[in-house]
Amino acid sequence: MNRAIFDSAGRRVVTVSDDKTIRLWKANTGEPLAQLEGHQNSVVDVNFSPSGQYLLTASRDNTARLWHIDSGKVIAILSGHETAVTQAIFSPDGQHIFTASEDKTVRRWPVFAATQALIDYAHILVPGQLMPTQRQQFYLD
Repeated sequence: MNRAIFDSAGRRVVTVSDDKTIRLWKANTGEPLAQLEGHQNSVVDVNFSPSGQYLLTASRDNTARLWHIDSGKVIAILSGHETAVTQAIFSPDGQHIFTASEDKTVRRWPVFAATQALIDYAHILVPGQLMPTQRQQFYLD
């Protein structure tokens, strides 16, 4: 399966295919801009982020991947589905990613604008641990 889409400005086109690659092209000339590799199976879906800075791909390797367009690097591998991820899309505000899989599930993933936002979120999910000196201070040892 192959797929091609334009960015919101119509300047770039991205394509995905069964050969496990993602290719970025200049829309007006067809000049290749980048080839992204990392998926272990066919890439079946791709979308630009609302900002146009990132690509989101879905693959038959049971993952979705978030790519930084300028560097060509994978920012995140979204794993957890049991079978092929067939669709991956950003919410209109860019704050979430949604993935759909052949395992008949949809997952919602938060997108963090900065490292500190991720740290703040992690502090909410995981209770803080006291250092040994703090434990002594509160007579917990």
